[in-house]
Amino acid sequence: MTDALAKPVTPLCPRCGYDQSGAAADWAETCPLEGKCPECGHDFQWADVFRPERNDRPMFFEHRTGLKPLAVTAARLAWPFAFWAWVTLDHRVRLSRAAWLIALLLVPAHLAASALGIARTHLLYAQPNAPTQWQPGFLDYVSYFSFPVGGLSAAWRGPRFWVWHNDGWLWYVPAAMTISVAFPLVLVLLPFTREAAKVRWQHLTRAAL
Repeated sequence: MTDALAKPVTPLCPRCGYDQSGAAADWAETCPLEGKCPECGHDFQWADVFRPERNDRPMFFEHRTGLKPLAVTAARLAWPFAFWAWVTLDHRVRLSRAAWLIALLLVPAHLAASALGIARTHLLYAQPNAPTQWQPGFLDYVSYFSFPVGGLSAAWRGPRFWVWHNDGWLWYVPAAMTISVAFPLVLVLLPFTREAAKVRWQHLTRAAL
């Protein structure tokens, strides 16, 4: 209790980040349980404003560490409607944890896809009864880990071993990223829309990730 009193928390609106200290200073005899932000009109619990961790989701990876929160969060992310019904503007944003979540989900998926690509190449080309006889080199196998951006080839291709993939996959990644950040990007590029929405930058960044 002493530590909590030694570190005063600025009460901010969970939605827009407006400082609610002025409203709290007007309390005289009683402390209300619920409040409404005068800036954006968002309804909140005063206890959640003064202690944002009080409203944490126990199985949300941004709020808890472990394999079970990671698995539950990944399952929720597979259905965005269920995820955003589960995580709302009232839940605090921890962007560092969100970045870790993306890394822990994407890196194993990429490694698994690369391993499947290596197995496919070995079965199609490296076996004695393969339809096309070609012995992939070590660098050809390693190149799967850099797909779809580029790869390494065991055959000398001029002054470099690096070969850019020009089969259309090179544009897949930026196109997919653009689609995922389209809505937050619109709010960033249109200040009046962002001002009307009155949503904190942290929420937009979470949505983009």
